[in-house]
Amino acid sequence: MQQHTISLKDYSAVLVRRRGQIIAVMVPLLLISIALAVGLPSVYRSTATILVEQQNIPQDLVTSTVTSYADERIQLISRRVMSRDNLDKVIEKLKLQSHYKEEAQLGMGAVRKRLTQGTALEMVSAEVVNPRSGRE
Repeated sequence: MQQHTISLKDYSAVLVRRRGQIIAVMVPLLLISIALAVGLPSVYRSTATILVEQQNIPQDLVTSTVTSYADERIQLISRRVMSRDNLDKVIEKLKLQSHYKEEAQLGMGAVRKRLTQGTALEMVSAEVVNPRSGRE
């Protein structure tokens, strides 16, 4: 019995024989892909998680300089990030005027407003038990 090894020539012969079926599948897939890429709006999503932990140094040695709760600090960070200057830098760096064409005609304020409307801050909290006192 003689064994036949498959060579590159055999693969090309299969492709030539099945070219009609390959084209019949690839052309509609290509057209659908192009239509989706052009038709769907550009949506970008970015997430960040900030982990707030208790200090590891005992209270006897060092008093904490942080006097506010974590949600207050995160709101402060959010206000700083969403400030007018920072948003203007983001708009210029990412060239969002061309992305928001309708708002760009109204001015930078309209683009800034659209950008802030698309931004959400979600607070996620966990019930944490203080190991020293046993309270939440």
